[in-house]
Amino acid sequence: MQGPNVTTIVLQARYPRLLVGHLNIVTSPHTWTTVLDAQAGNPAANPARILTGAAA
Repeated sequence: MQGPNVTTIVLQARYPRLLVGHLNIVTSPHTWTTVLDAQAGNPAANPARILTGAAA
């Protein structure tokens, strides 16, 4: 994806020994750690803020 509010994170670059495929990448702790860290660093991407309607 490309755009002003998009950050591409390549898991293989961050974890070169990570052997996951398309189906099990969603259950990988490495994936979730990376996603949650990215959201923590960007309050606008925090799902709790979106769900509660809190202001940015």
